[in-house]
Amino acid sequence: MKTFVPVVIVTGILLHGCGGDQRGELAQKRLQDRKKPGYVRIVNLSSGPLDLWYKNGRVAATCAIMEATELLPLGTGEQTLRVEYKTDPKSVEFKKLEVKANFVTNVGVSIIVMPDLTTKLIEGEIRYGTDESNVHVVPIEAGGTLPSSVNLTGVESKSLPVKDSLVLFKQGKTICPDGSTIEIKERIAYSLFIVATPSKVYFILGKNASDKQPIATGTSAA
Repeated sequence: MKTFVPVVIVTGILLHGCGGDQRGELAQKRLQDRKKPGYVRIVNLSSGPLDLWYKNGRVAATCAIMEATELLPLGTGEQTLRVEYKTDPKSVEFKKLEVKANFVTNVGVSIIVMPDLTTKLIEGEIRYGTDESNVHVVPIEAGGTLPSSVNLTGVESKSLPVKDSLVLFKQGKTICPDGSTIEIKERIAYSLFIVATPSKVYFILGKNASDKQPIATGTSAA
């Protein structure tokens, strides 16, 4: 008995240790299996500021006219979002526009709100650049006519075809024909929305990789 009891104790400790290791491995596996989120942005081509909401919280800061938010985490699978806006700036009442989209892990969706408050979805937005491409060119006709190409100056002094395409930009600042400046940084991918309105052609650059979180806590489905 004197020799048996210590053996039982040691065996129990060993078994307990194995159980702890197994639980730790299971917990680690659950974390690895947990789906990473998809991402979303709003591009505002309307006549007033817009807010993008998911459930009970805003996803991004208010998006001004002719601007795009960064891609921000939302979740995976089919999600329903809503765009809130005012038809009258002095009104306290917000109008709501419902948008449904399917989100895939580590891939972005751009929700483009047109001047007539209809929406277009651009899916499959890459978040990080590769050796072949780091900018998604997205042409949009919003009451105007797009040129076949545009001339860029700065670190990119070239003629850029205006068509849906993935292109490689040099790092640094590039000047667009409307006088606006876009800046490309290492590793990050971007979407360049070239928007033709009746009065002019706008160049709106959206950053596709962000370390930001949704504005309101608990709004992400990730």
